[in-house]
Amino acid sequence: MISSEDDVSFQPVSSYVANDDVETEDVIPRLLFDIRAMKIFETSNVADKTSLKYVAISYSRDERVLISLPDSGVCWKVRFVSPDWLSVVCEKATELQFDYMWLDVLCMNQDSEEDIETQLPLMGDYYHRAELALVILDDLALYRDYILSSMSILSIVTSDNEFDAQYFSSTPPWLTADHYNAARALVAIISKSRWTKRLFTVQEIRSCRKAIYVISGIASFT
Repeated sequence: MISSEDDVSFQPVSSYVANDDVETEDVIPRLLFDIRAMKIFETSNVADKTSLKYVAISYSRDERVLISLPDSGVCWKVRFVSPDWLSVVCEKATELQFDYMWLDVLCMNQDSEEDIETQLPLMGDYYHRAELALVILDDLALYRDYILSSMSILSIVTSDNEFDAQYFSSTPPWLTADHYNAARALVAIISKSRWTKRLFTVQEIRSCRKAIYVISGIASFT
């Protein structure tokens, strides 16, 4: 639970404020979510901050249901697309071998305008400091067959190490129009997600070091 005393004691720094003494890597979220314990915790209580390697979640906040998570230490209600949405996201983060994650509705007090206003300018730093961003696209099930078809065609590209190494210097002779068309089709499908219409996703993706797109229940890719 976040008290008013905690709100006052939180002294934010941001790489977006001109300060030669502050590096982006020095900015760490006030709260992180412990995936194994399914609870939030104060990062100020962790002596070795370098151990806090986390994944940041990027998602659409439209058409959500109100959910309470009293056992997680979150004293405010949150909105997810379904009651099991958080479990699905945690499962993916665990699969990627992460113990911690940053998710705005869990790690910023949704009942405190002061906390939200204080941390909003820091979100770019939070995403940049994260090991990667997980982009959750949970509204594309209608396009399942098209997605799987495109992914099947593109699998040779994503699994070919030689192609990765030569990406900026040459085009492999086996790369055909089918690959380009499959990639364009996948981008077109992603553009139909509510996630692409959310204002903050531009900042989140521009700030992160790497992003993995997760089409819930269907596929994931970088």
